[in-house]
Amino acid sequence: MLGLSLVHHTPNQMLAAADGYIRKGWALIPFSPKSKDPFFEALPLSEDGTGRTWKPLAKEPATTETVKGWLEQEPNINLGVICGQASGIIIIDTDKPLKWPMQFLTPVVKTRRGFHYYLRTDRAYKSTVIQNRKGEHIGELRAEGNVTIIPPSLHVETRKPYEWIDGLSIDDIPMQPISKDLLKALVKLNPGLNDIALIEDRKRIEASKNILSCFNGVSVFNSSRDTEVYKDIPYIEYLRDPRVALTVMKEIGVEVYRIGQAFLCPIHKENNPSAALYLPHDQGFITMHDFHTGEFIPLPDLYAAHIKGKYKPLGAGERALWWIRCLVDLGYIDYPRMLARPLPDDAPESAQILYSGFLRLLGIRKLYDGSQEEAPFSWRFAAGWCGGLTNYKIKQGMAWLLGNGYLHKRGTTTSRTTLFGLIPVEEAEEPKNDIPKEEAPVKVQDGSINEKTQAYKPRANKYRRFWTATGERSALKMAKVILYPRSLKSALKMDKRRAANKLNTLRL
Repeated sequence: MLGLSLVHHTPNQMLAAADGYIRKGWALIPFSPKSKDPFFEALPLSEDGTGRTWKPLAKEPATTETVKGWLEQEPNINLGVICGQASGIIIIDTDKPLKWPMQFLTPVVKTRRGFHYYLRTDRAYKSTVIQNRKGEHIGELRAEGNVTIIPPSLHVETRKPYEWIDGLSIDDIPMQPISKDLLKALVKLNPGLNDIALIEDRKRIEASKNILSCFNGVSVFNSSRDTEVYKDIPYIEYLRDPRVALTVMKEIGVEVYRIGQAFLCPIHKENNPSAALYLPHDQGFITMHDFHTGEFIPLPDLYAAHIKGKYKPLGAGERALWWIRCLVDLGYIDYPRMLARPLPDDAPESAQILYSGFLRLLGIRKLYDGSQEEAPFSWRFAAGWCGGLTNYKIKQGMAWLLGNGYLHKRGTTTSRTTLFGLIPVEEAEEPKNDIPKEEAPVKVQDGSINEKTQAYKPRANKYRRFWTATGERSALKMAKVILYPRSLKSALKMDKRRAANKLNTLRL
């Protein structure tokens, strides 16, 4: 029973804690339950295959399943975190408690004989020793290339757990960003300390990542200070929620777990991290910072590029539309459904795709204008909105929808873009099949038009009007209709020419 009293956590509790850290974007490593060394048996092989190291876990962080495997291999392992950009944290480790500036209040862990103060970083800094005025070592600033044991791990000597201070846990308050102002305030409040240097590790960034890093930083949006922000994006509150932003990035195939974490840019398709999510002060919502160009790319533009298959900056109107579509696709909001006739099963696939896309477009537009009954649906827009349809497929699908009375033109916009609308269900009529399928083909003889051919001319004229309205010759080819000129004289000349070419069968 004495042994049981020393157990402060179970593998399930450790796994739950690890899952919480992973969700915050931390890169974890296993530590031995018997020493302060990593648990090498569970670590991956080094690049040269001569040993095991935790460094691969800095580039490819462990998942919850990975931690579960560690616990199955050794149920009593301790957990550690990789400091620096791998996890986005820097830890000030001191042997004695420090007087901490209230304006920089941050999460704190109680260790065996000291404290760990957790700070946030989006840059690579060098680890450094913290000394007092006498030159004595009293702690260290743990950054790139450093690791630290984290709660609820047990100390190898006392078997007491590492614990978050009540009210100052990682779940109670946010981490403060590391800065020179913070370190100056810390030294001022603790006169016995020497100045603490904050040195960027540029060599590590350039050598290991080979990217053009953003050294100027990004100011965080402050609602009381920054009033000039974009106003033309509806549901902007979702763009300020890190959870929504991370969900959007996951949807487009980007593995990122926290704001400020570097990742592979989805636009440039590079092999090294060259972008990160930020909340810039001049925009007021989360965007992707491209380190190479220095541009801030809104998430709606990224989602539109994911659907279209290529990136192009959006205009204000399109950005609002694509952002609502993104929220609809991810299930955050819903749009009103339209009362529309279903297409027949034998409708062309292109028509089905376009019809579904137009119904979604019209429903989404009703979210910010409930009176809308029509919408522009140009070929260029439809190609991207419906997932990259070719011009031929769009032409084929639109011709079918217009010709069969599922869509109709309802005017133009100020930029002369055609507006399309649905034909109300009560006004729609089933097309009449006025030509029996079993009708024998009509043959033209002696260069004239017989009575049956004359009877079919109204049918041809009907499709001629459709041709004129849509400008699509392919629609007539699909309907297998041969158009006669309006004059009988021209019709006779056409028949003689067909007879000469042995085209003596009219297929209507």
